Amino acid sequence: MITTRAALLYGERDLRIEDVSLGVLEGDQVLVKVNTTTLCPTDLRKYLGYAEIPGPIILGHEISGVVEEAGESVSSTGSGDRVAIYSILPCGLCRYCRRYMPELCDNLIGIGGSAGSIKRYYEGFLSRGIGGGLADYIKVPEKLVVKLPPQISLDYGSLIEPLANVIRGQSMCDPGPGKTELIFGAGPIGLMHLIAARSMGIGDVIVVEPLDERRKMAEEFGATASINPGEEDFREEIREITDGVGPDIIVVATGWGAQAKCSELAVELAAKGGVINIFAATYPKRLISIDPNDVHYKELRIIGSFDHRPWNYYEAIDLMVKNYDKIRRLIYPRFRLTDAKEAFESYGKKGSMKVAVEPK
Repeated sequence: MITTRAALLYGERDLRIEDVSLGVLEGDQVLVKVNTTTLCPTDLRKYLGYAEIPGPIILGHEISGVVEEAGESVSSTGSGDRVAIYSILPCGLCRYCRRYMPELCDNLIGIGGSAGSIKRYYEGFLSRGIGGGLADYIKVPEKLVVKLPPQISLDYGSLIEPLANVIRGQSMCDPGPGKTELIFGAGPIGLMHLIAARSMGIGDVIVVEPLDERRKMAEEFGATASINPGEEDFREEIREITDGVGPDIIVVATGWGAQAKCSELAVELAAKGGVINIFAATYPKRLISIDPNDVHYKELRIIGSFDHRPWNYYEAIDLMVKNYDKIRRLIYPRFRLTDAKEAFESYGKKGSMKVAVEPK
């Protein structure tokens, strides 16, 4: 029997460090010693009580670590391999899986309850000893293990998962040379979108962000302009940069409080034929108000994206290697597992980026 120390969420802001049994290692499973788990808004949503949980669960799905042991039928990895964890397990049989949209699987289970039904995660994963990254060890099926190249430290390998989500989100917007993009938000996800947009050939990338230090980072990451939305003429500044037509692509990658307003602004500011990707969720839920005539006569496409597909992990690894010095700046602060509650409470506070929890 495998036992691990883990941070168990019992309810709203009720996080307890306990020993948990992971059962035995099955033939197709891999036991990974967790190095780093970075927190995501989906984790925060459950911690703050915006999602009902059926019982104590282990959160965390942005994970890097080292393979400790492999089951007898595992052939693609072994003890000592440095890995990231693919965070979702689709069924492969439902309508969406058969149309190769695994992230929309009707029976989706996410590591750490990250996607799909939390009840399915609780009953389907935890019953087999498969939990989340806020633990010393995690046990996963072999197919969810992705090897890291030597250029990527385990301290940053957890960012492969959100970067894969970003790459897919960008690719859904039909990026390319000659197009302009506006990104609302220069937190870690907004800055990843900036890196990805540049890698896909976008010419001018404008970032709108209220915090001075984040606007400065956006400029250092290659933004054409970083604009303070508190300035009265910020809309006009965007129009000037885009020769009066507006951005071809707009990505909403803000915190919860700004998402609704920025989604409304996106419809107003987008160029004719533009694409708007509402990449950020919002909790508690908020409604947005848009003029359907803007969507109709400007022929806008409003899309959403929240997850990745298998090949996006390998694209993320390649993009991280090429932009490693920038990506490394996206984790701060770091906490020990025993301070996981403090890590959640620090999320979104001034000066923070991706908050990391590390057992070591």
